[in-house]
Amino acid sequence: MMTVPVTKPRPAEIEIAREWIRQFFGGRCIRCQKETRIVHELEPRSQRPADYWEISNQVLLCAECHTWAHDTPSIVVLPILLRCQRAAMEGRTFEDTVV
Repeated sequence: MMTVPVTKPRPAEIEIAREWIRQFFGGRCIRCQKETRIVHELEPRSQRPADYWEISNQVLLCAECHTWAHDTPSIVVLPILLRCQRAAMEGRTFEDTVV
Protein backbone atom coordinates (compact mmCIF):
# COMPACT_ATOMS: atom_id res chain seq x y z
CA MET A 1 0.00 0.00 0.00
CA MET A 2 1.43 3.38 -1.03
CA THR A 3 1.14 6.32 1.34
CA VAL A 4 1.27 9.97 0.41
CA PRO A 5 3.80 11.94 2.46
CA VAL A 6 2.23 14.79 4.39
CA THR A 7 4.22 17.95 4.97
CA LYS A 8 2.98 19.31 8.24
CA PRO A 9 2.87 23.12 8.32
CA ARG A 10 4.46 24.96 11.20
CA PRO A 11 2.05 26.62 13.67
CA ALA A 12 3.32 30.04 12.58
CA GLU A 13 2.42 29.27 8.94
CA ILE A 14 -1.09 28.22 9.95
CA GLU A 15 -1.60 31.38 12.01
CA ILE A 16 -0.35 33.57 9.14
CA ALA A 17 -2.85 31.90 6.80
CA ARG A 18 -5.67 32.30 9.33
CA GLU A 19 -4.88 35.96 9.91
CA TRP A 20 -4.87 36.53 6.15
CA ILE A 21 -8.33 34.89 5.96
CA ARG A 22 -9.61 37.14 8.77
CA GLN A 23 -8.37 40.23 6.97
CA PHE A 24 -9.54 39.08 3.54
CA PHE A 25 -13.11 38.54 4.74
CA GLY A 26 -13.07 41.71 6.82
CA GLY A 27 -13.48 39.89 10.12
CA ARG A 28 -17.04 38.91 9.18
CA CYS A 29 -18.82 35.59 8.93
CA ILE A 30 -19.30 34.70 5.26
CA ARG A 31 -22.80 33.36 5.99
CA CYS A 32 -24.42 36.00 8.24
CA GLN A 33 -21.92 38.89 8.30
CA LYS A 34 -21.49 38.92 12.11
CA GLU A 35 -18.05 39.89 13.40
CA THR A 36 -15.89 36.85 14.13
CA ARG A 37 -12.37 35.45 14.34
CA ILE A 38 -13.31 31.77 13.88
CA VAL A 39 -11.61 30.18 10.87
CA HIS A 40 -13.41 27.10 9.53
CA GLU A 41 -11.89 24.52 7.18
CA LEU A 42 -14.22 23.70 4.29
CA GLU A 43 -12.74 20.22 4.00
CA PRO A 44 -11.55 18.84 7.35
CA ARG A 45 -8.00 17.74 8.08
CA SER A 46 -9.13 14.12 8.06
CA GLN A 47 -10.21 14.41 4.41
CA ARG A 48 -7.47 16.77 3.24
CA PRO A 49 -4.41 16.04 5.43
CA ALA A 50 -1.76 17.29 3.00
CA ASP A 51 -3.12 20.81 2.56
CA TYR A 52 -6.08 21.41 4.89
CA TRP A 53 -4.48 24.68 6.03
CA GLU A 54 -4.36 26.20 2.51
CA ILE A 55 -6.12 29.56 2.22
CA SER A 56 -8.56 28.24 -0.40
CA ASN A 57 -9.86 25.74 2.17
CA GLN A 58 -10.62 28.29 4.89
CA VAL A 59 -13.47 30.69 5.56
CA LEU A 60 -14.68 32.82 8.49
CA LEU A 61 -17.77 31.72 10.40
CA CYS A 62 -19.34 33.13 13.56
CA ALA A 63 -19.91 30.74 16.47
CA GLU A 64 -23.53 30.08 15.47
CA CYS A 65 -22.70 29.37 11.80
CA HIS A 66 -19.67 27.31 12.84
CA THR A 67 -21.89 25.10 14.99
CA TRP A 68 -24.36 24.84 12.09
CA ALA A 69 -21.51 23.79 9.76
CA HIS A 70 -20.45 20.99 12.09
CA ASP A 71 -23.99 19.82 12.93
CA THR A 72 -25.27 19.71 9.34
CA PRO A 73 -24.25 17.04 6.81
CA SER A 74 -21.34 18.10 4.56
CA ILE A 75 -23.38 17.44 1.44
CA VAL A 76 -25.62 20.34 2.50
CA VAL A 77 -22.99 22.61 4.08
CA LEU A 78 -20.22 22.59 1.49
CA PRO A 79 -22.20 23.96 -1.49
CA ILE A 80 -23.67 26.73 0.69
CA LEU A 81 -20.31 27.73 2.14
CA LEU A 82 -18.65 27.65 -1.28
CA ARG A 83 -21.37 29.95 -2.59
CA CYS A 84 -20.90 32.25 0.41
CA GLN A 85 -17.13 32.20 -0.08
CA ARG A 86 -17.51 33.12 -3.77
CA ALA A 87 -19.95 35.93 -2.94
CA ALA A 88 -17.66 37.34 -0.25
CA MET A 89 -14.71 37.28 -2.64
CA GLU A 90 -16.82 39.29 -5.10
CA GLY A 91 -17.85 41.80 -2.43
CA ARG A 92 -21.41 40.48 -2.14
CA THR A 93 -23.27 38.95 0.82
CA PHE A 94 -24.87 35.54 1.06
CA GLU A 95 -28.31 37.11 0.72
CA ASP A 96 -27.27 38.50 -2.68
CA THR A 97 -26.68 34.93 -3.92
CA VAL A 98 -30.13 33.59 -3.00
CA VAL A 99 -32.42 33.37 -6.03
